[in-house]
Amino acid sequence: MCRYCPQLLIIKQYNKLREEVIMSFETFKTCSDKMPKSVRIDFSGMAEPWLNCDATKMLLYAYNSGFKKISVFTTTVGMTEKDFKKIKISPLANLWFIWRTEKEILI
Repeated sequence: MCRYCPQLLIIKQYNKLREEVIMSFETFKTCSDKMPKSVRIDFSGMAEPWLNCDATKMLLYAYNSGFKKISVFTTTVGMTEKDFKKIKISPLANLWFIWRTEKEILI
């Protein structure tokens, strides 16, 4: 978690209320299938989106299901090169990510 994220208290309370801490693809699919396609879906919030191993699958599912307002806020922590390539060759190629390595930052 980023040093500046004020999420620790929220996460602590959230964990007390929920059994599912990391959203499964099936839960994402069930929820997004019930939403109007005009809704914006954000991949951001409680933690880095790609700490969920299904983030790429969810992002592509949302786009392929007709959602056109999709926002991603990430430093790419947890994203693999394979994830990046799947997104890069998709119609979502206009999204920008910051890819961090030990020695450099690539944009």
